[in-house]
Amino acid sequence: EIVFPTSEYGKKGNTSISFDWENQPDYAWATIIDDTEGVFSVDPKTFIFGGTCGSHDISTVNLFFNPTRLGNFSAKLVVYVGEGEGQKQMLPPIPITATAIKAPQFIFWEQDINPILSLPEYNKYTLDAITSSGLDVIYTSSNESVARIENGQLVIVGAGNATITASQPGNENYEAAGNVTKNITVDKLNQTITWDQ
Repeated sequence: EIVFPTSEYGKKGNTSISFDWENQPDYAWATIIDDTEGVFSVDPKTFIFGGTCGSHDISTVNLFFNPTRLGNFSAKLVVYVGEGEGQKQMLPPIPITATAIKAPQFIFWEQDINPILSLPEYNKYTLDAITSSGLDVIYTSSNESVARIENGQLVIVGAGNATITASQPGNENYEAAGNVTKNITVDKLNQTITWDQ
């Protein structure tokens, strides 16, 4: 049986199998059968042994697994030798099994935020964190009397301190990402006194 190492969703897995041949024709080829979801492939599909008929050769076939969902997959590898009328199946079909699990994801957020309070019109800052999975980032504010989140923008509504958190909870294919936080400080507005005596 050929068992692939556990693969993460979105990443191609690979393994190999070697055949020790003796007294066989120089020409052989391998193919995948019973692969209902088309996730397995083989390379080379055809291979030539190094010597002549009757020699002792070892040939390696590389197999690839490209999962399209999570869960278990199976198929079979069949190897034929010879050409034309002399072609024959060398071995019984070899079972192939593989498993795909959720992939990790990460948040990248290198933005520098230096918010300034403005009244009565609030200053807004577009937040630009991204995930390795391409899933949307969710933002939250620890102090909405200082900063609120509206449609992916940071809205400064008052003076003080707040922590802005970027998160991504994951989905059926990706694990939750680790949170990334940024601390902001918003200074009070300056004021002046005028006195017309």
